[in-house]
Amino acid sequence: MFLPAFTDSETERRAQLLLLILLMLVPSMIAITLMLLLLKGLGSTLVLTCGVLLVVLLGLLGLLRAGYVTSATVGLIAALSIANIAGASTPEFANIQSAYTAYGVSNGVVLLIAGFLLRWWSAVPVAIVVLSLQQIVGVALDTTLRIGFVAAVILLTFGLLVSLFARSLQFALQHARTQEAAAQAAAVQANDLNNELEARLRDTSTLLDQERHLRDTISQLTVPVQEIGERVLFAPLIGHIDSTRGQQVSDTILQKLHSSRAHTIIVDVQGVSTIDTNVARMLDQLIQAIQLLGARVMLTGISAQMAATITQLGISFRDIALYPSVSSALQATTIQRVDRNSSLHPSFS
Repeated sequence: MFLPAFTDSETERRAQLLLLILLMLVPSMIAITLMLLLLKGLGSTLVLTCGVLLVVLLGLLGLLRAGYVTSATVGLIAALSIANIAGASTPEFANIQSAYTAYGVSNGVVLLIAGFLLRWWSAVPVAIVVLSLQQIVGVALDTTLRIGFVAAVILLTFGLLVSLFARSLQFALQHARTQEAAAQAAAVQANDLNNELEARLRDTSTLLDQERHLRDTISQLTVPVQEIGERVLFAPLIGHIDSTRGQQVSDTILQKLHSSRAHTIIVDVQGVSTIDTNVARMLDQLIQAIQLLGARVMLTGISAQMAATITQLGISFRDIALYPSVSSALQATTIQRVDRNSSLHPSFS
């Protein structure tokens, strides 16, 4: 790119507009210089003025390339103003058809450049300076360059209109930039919120996967039925028991009881998180099924809260032995085994 990088968007806009103006003026001045050179010859003052202006414009391009936007703008305004005054001061100026029209247009271009590239209010001061220089040069050289009252009022009025229009355009640009900045901030905030939501969804999905994995593990384990003595089984119930898991627990215990031919099973409910109607009925049905298989049930680990819940539900565990802990149930099975052995093998004194 011809232009350097600018951190300020307003400076970048002014630089781009100034570059466009210079790229339009340089070819135009080359064409005007060549045309005047063919018509007036090398010794013409107008040719010399256009040639000097062309060199100055090329220098301003180099100044703009270096990043000096304001300096290049002031230089362009000064160069065009001086070139207008110098060209209009020559005797050849009055002999050119429509010269004064071109002169007025060039002054208008200077005011437009001042208003849009320098400061919005600078068109009026530039118009006053241009009028003052024209009058001074016109009086000093006694040429037709002196501007009348009507022309001065027109130029000042045009400068004022340029300033007002430049101010309105600047206000509109600032408002647009403010809205753009707000839109960008809202977009960034929405993007951050979207990223946060995605992160939370990923965390939630991870937690759900972990929960499913844990449930699968619990479902696979179901209940670790172990044989802890001669034909004595131990089945601890742990965690939350719903209808599906309750069915799996019942199936596992009954299958293990049938295959081991055990006569006693200790069912510990201390690890069950909650006892509700479904769990209590599942236990009642499980106990009845165990008794139908000819085994004895020893229920342990019932807390005071569980007991109150079971009582409120109106469920009574019939023909089963209740123990406060697993150790007391094991002790009872040991005593019962000793009593059976004693009865089978009495001692004679």
